[in-house]
Amino acid sequence: MNHRHAIAAIALSAVASQPCLAADLTTETVMVGGRMGAFAGLRLSTPLGGAERPALRARLQVAPSYAMLNAQSGALVGTRPAAGLELGLARSGAPALSIGGRPAPELRRQLGLHGSTTYIVVGGVLLLVGVLAVVASAAPTAGPPEGAFE
Repeated sequence: MNHRHAIAAIALSAVASQPCLAADLTTETVMVGGRMGAFAGLRLSTPLGGAERPALRARLQVAPSYAMLNAQSGALVGTRPAAGLELGLARSGAPALSIGGRPAPELRRQLGLHGSTTYIVVGGVLLLVGVLAVVASAAPTAGPPEGAFE
């Protein structure tokens, strides 16, 4: 897989994650302590310290997040993104997928997936996410008029 394919995959993931942008997952309550939501965007990180030269890492991330709010004023105190689905480049330059903060090779070892089974499972999950995103963004249409089936 060359770099053009990797960039195209990252771009398609960004387009597919658009319905997740700032999705409010809960309703307002009397006591405001926090708010669940979603984060979809680019995550930049660099290691601090160590003997090796720090390398900047950029990954596309789709993950749940929690916004902490002041109970009296409702002002934003801070946010805590969780480890979700991350797509980026490994040190070798190959595309790397992490789910829940765990890289794909570690998940394969834990789940016992071998060969093409991994591609079928990951492809099925991505297809399901795409279908759910399309269904969630579709506008409802009016049904048939009354008396149409008499």
